[in-house]
Amino acid sequence: MPNSLQDIDFYGGFWWRFDHYEINDGYIRPAEGANLERYDPWKANHDTPALYEPTLVLADELERGSIQRKKRLDELYDALVMDAPDIEKKLAEIGRELAATLPSSVQIQLLDWCAEFGLPGILLHRVQHVTFAAQWEKQSEKSLADNLVAISRTYYRANDGWRESRSNLRMSLPFDSSPTLGDTVTREEFGGAVPRPLVLARDMRSVRYEEENIGFWERFFPSVLSQARPRPIPPHPLSEDFWLSYAEPLPDFINALVSFRNAVIGASAWKEGKNNAGEARAHMEWLNAQTFGVSPFAAPVPDASIEMQWVSPSLIASLSTMVLQDLSEQLRVLRCENCRKPFVTKAYQARYCGDTCKWAVNKRTQRENRKA
Repeated sequence: MPNSLQDIDFYGGFWWRFDHYEINDGYIRPAEGANLERYDPWKANHDTPALYEPTLVLADELERGSIQRKKRLDELYDALVMDAPDIEKKLAEIGRELAATLPSSVQIQLLDWCAEFGLPGILLHRVQHVTFAAQWEKQSEKSLADNLVAISRTYYRANDGWRESRSNLRMSLPFDSSPTLGDTVTREEFGGAVPRPLVLARDMRSVRYEEENIGFWERFFPSVLSQARPRPIPPHPLSEDFWLSYAEPLPDFINALVSFRNAVIGASAWKEGKNNAGEARAHMEWLNAQTFGVSPFAAPVPDASIEMQWVSPSLIASLSTMVLQDLSEQLRVLRCENCRKPFVTKAYQARYCGDTCKWAVNKRTQRENRKA
């Protein structure tokens, strides 16, 4: 399995998914033995219009199945944007609480959705770059275990994917120090010359980036957090090792999908004349914010021509771009007048998500007419 975007010739809006997921300790993560594959959601959306429709349906079920529904989700969102020292602990507690109370039928629906589409990629969606604590590493694979150098590693997002900046700090070990492979290079030993670990991340409601502590990144890797130090070198984003250790906290997952659903239906309601310009603008701004980082990218194709493709930082970004493309054309997002599920349609007079609901309403109307 390739280890970076460059290794897999990453040109286009590819995403990754396992064939089986589980909910464990408040996290959604690949099940043991699950197989990882790469797929193209843009092609899937072309072949099957409205790829995002199942996401809207799942968001409804997640909101209904959450504790105290809307009130609880508001608490989750407040926790996600709150700059507090115990944010990771609070989110972990909420995640476990949600996992324990979410109906089993909704959990199955959630896991099936993940097996079809993969995780939304919330961490990669929000982060622009991350600098890790410098570690003592071997200068090369052939170096002796006692020939260690201080390495500072940063991953940052470019328009064609994630890249790595790796710097040798060229520090001399104190005479009384004997670090082992993987040990953290402490600022106490070397002062300000050691880069401070930090994450540059944005809130999902805007494109404004702010510095976060490294715990913002680490909480998406619970299996790594549980390991004793020294910890392994952080895997390159989108590599096989990255996806094997990456997990999405349930509160983040629910918040992202419900917010996406709210924005899609709210923006579409403007086309139906069901909300005012201010409400519509707020929903459109949220969707526009999610497409930040989606960029066109020219790639050579086998027939010696050049094809313009999309590169996207996350599944959420891809889905939001698809929605905006559809809303700018003829598609509308409505709620079925029978089952209340959201559905996508081109039909001007559409009222139901399918024939089943249409027939159910017709039969109910016929019964009522006979009684009358």
